[in-house]
Amino acid sequence: FASFLERYPLKKMSEIELRRRVYLVARKISDKNSVHCNLHHSLKEDQVHLLTDDRFQKVENFLKLAQETNVITMTDGILVKKERNIPDLVQFHRERIDNPIDVMVNEVEPLKYIQKLIRSVAWQPNFIVRRKVLRAIIKDDQNCYFEECRKCTESGLQSGGPSLLPGSTRKIGVVLVHSYLSIPEEMMSLARHLNGKGLWVYITRLAGHGTTPEDLAEKTYTDWQYSVERGYAILSTICKNIIIGGMSIGG
Repeated sequence: FASFLERYPLKKMSEIELRRRVYLVARKISDKNSVHCNLHHSLKEDQVHLLTDDRFQKVENFLKLAQETNVITMTDGILVKKERNIPDLVQFHRERIDNPIDVMVNEVEPLKYIQKLIRSVAWQPNFIVRRKVLRAIIKDDQNCYFEECRKCTESGLQSGGPSLLPGSTRKIGVVLVHSYLSIPEEMMSLARHLNGKGLWVYITRLAGHGTTPEDLAEKTYTDWQYSVERGYAILSTICKNIIIGGMSIGG
């Protein structure tokens, strides 16, 4: 987050823009094939929470610190970077206390691979960033299903995966969640009805469903939470307002 504020070429940006851009970099860093360094355990997990409820308060804590140290001002979800002077040597140690954001930037500076990623994403237009986030999360959701299917021996699993139904208006998107021991196909009739009204609809798949009982037995409610979050994150890159509904435990 700190490096992004430093590298972002414009003075203003929205909070969701910052979240999306940091998300893209964080998921790339967590790709074990893309960077050779020791990662904090939190970077090895799905970063989709950056785009949803921020339940680990990573975004909230950083923005609070940035405002308290006069690095940014924030109004109605819009961040404005403030002009700062580079301290001379005498002021250096005082600066480390007063401006921890600068300290964070300096600590990450030697990690050239990460700096290259940040610069690349920072200069990309918003519509490109949204498109990349959309494609990345859809790919994650599909890969999650296909990976679980690899453990299965049954046939006829084609209806077990998540589905995206494109609408004609971007005002409202609907995420539908199926019930326990069911599959996304359970919600298809409702999805088609809503889609017929012009709405975008995403039918998410709760992890462990549509595969085998053994696979489901290994999953917990946190896996299901990530499943629903991915559905929300997908539609939030497309639609202005998101409605979530479900059947039974999906509700």
